[in-house]
Formats: sequence, structure tokens, C-alpha cells
Amino acid sequence: MPGSRLVTEKWEKFYRPGKPDLNRYVIQIMSEAAARDIAFRNKEVDTSILGPVQYVAYGRDPALSKHILEVAEVFTRAMTMHNEKKPFDDKRVRQAINYAINAKLIIERLARNKAYQATSWLPSTVPGYDSGLQSYAYDPAKAKALLAEAGYPDGIDLAMKLPPFGYARNGGQIIAQQLAKAGIRAKIENVEWAQWLDVVYKQKNYDLTIVAHVEPNDMVIYEDTSYYFQYDSQDFRDIMKVAKSALDPLQRSEALKAAQRKLADDSVNGYLFVLAKTGVRNAKLKGLWTNAPIFANDMTIVAWE
Repeated sequence: MPGSRLVTEKWEKFYRPGKPDLNRYVIQIMSEAAARDIAFRNKEVDTSILGPVQYVAYGRDPALSKHILEVAEVFTRAMTMHNEKKPFDDKRVRQAINYAINAKLIIERLARNKAYQATSWLPSTVPGYDSGLQSYAYDPAKAKALLAEAGYPDGIDLAMKLPPFGYARNGGQIIAQQLAKAGIRAKIENVEWAQWLDVVYKQKNYDLTIVAHVEPNDMVIYEDTSYYFQYDSQDFRDIMKVAKSALDPLQRSEALKAAQRKLADDSVNGYLFVLAKTGVRNAKLKGLWTNAPIFANDMTIVAWE
């Protein structure tokens, strides 16, 4: 079927002598996790991405568990807020929303615990990640108190526009239920991707939304006051100026950590989780990334044992 596979072949003039080791590899496009599972079990493919159900089954089977490959993703799924718009222009409201979310329960229900609770915009796989940051504790009572302090003793009504992705639609339902316990009444509006890009991303006509940004090192977007978060902090921009100009890796890393702490202090968005990309591979296949630094896989370093 056209578009169902991609065939790549070794280029003899590749810039690294002796690489790549593989003469050829084929990428099979299979959208269904069950189909990928069958293909791997039948040895039709040598590596594959599994769904949570299949992953659990492999872990219980000693003959298959040796093939498990767990790779941390490189982007964070977040609940983003319109920082310039009332009531989000008050940090206490943004804090309240964060305290009202039980990320551990979301991870349990959506990813069968195959995800990592996010504490930052950067995932732990990216250089400069601040491992000292703590996630918000689930505390609906504190959320209510913050709302009352901000002038909303009876709670607030919000619209949550959700794009057509499972983590967004399903996660949004869970989050709306959690927010309600803190007096935050979130009306869910499901939108298609093109509509999300137009209404939320371009027009900035939203209160809350849930989405994953697929670039692992894109904190520079928080510098852009016209970006759909509508975050405006000169202090943050000054920190990022140091990070972008630093030639010393340690200095750059420290600046990035300071930037993450600034975003956390301002409660700009709600950071939810980083999925574990659950997969399997032939145990004799070596070189597949176990901690992917970018949204890809370097096949030039993959080889058969």
C-alpha cells in the first residue's frame, strides 16, 4: 500500500567512515498497537512501539520481557493557560489550578503508570534540566484558598479547548473533574486540530488547553510575548539571554535551570507528564537510543551484535 513503508539504504559516502553498519532498513507504518504487536511476535519487524496493554503483557512474559525497550520521550504534555487574560493574569489563580491537578492519577489512568510526572517544561532527558524542581502537591483545599485570596470565593468558570489527541481529550476529562473539586468549573470544548491551530494558537482565544510541544529545547518560546501563552517577563528574557549566549556548557546549564525555576515561580503553565515510549526490539539489535535526545532515532549507530 502506498505510504505504508519507507525503505532506506546505506550511502557509501557517509561522512563517518565505516558507518552506518546497516546496509538497509525499512520503516513499516502501522497505526494499530495490536498490529505492531503481532508483527513483532511473528518476527516480521525487529523493533516496534507498543501500546500500554501490550507493554504490560510483554513484561509478564519472561520470553518477551528481554526485548522490552523503554525510552523517555523528549517533550512534556502540559496544560497551558492564557496568562494575560483574566483570571489568569493573577498568579494565585494559576497556582490554584496547579494545586487542583492530581498528575499522579492522570498518569495512572492514561498511561498505566508508564509516564513520569513533569516538574518543568524541559523533560529530564534534555541537558540543563533542573532535577531539584518539585511538582505541585495535589491540594484542592489550598487551591480554593488561593482562589478566594484572588477574589474568587465562589470559584471560577473556564473553557478548556481540547485538540483531537487521546492524551488531551481523555486527560481533559480527568482534569475537569479534579478542577471541579476546587471550585474551578471547566467547560470542555473539543476542537479539531486545524481549529485548534487557528483559534487557540493563532487567535489566542482560549482559557485552558492541553497539548504536547514536540521540540525538546524550546524554552525560548516563553520569551515571545506574542506566543499563545501570552507570558511576559523581562526577568525570564534576561535569564534566557545568558543561556543563549553562554559558550561554557556549565554556564548554559545553570542559566537554563534558573529559567525553569522562574517559570515554576510564575506558575505559567501546568506541567503534567512525560510519557515513556514503550517498545520492543530484537535483543541482538544494538545502538537504539534508550534516552532519546531528540524526536528521532539515529540509525547510523545501530548494528547487529
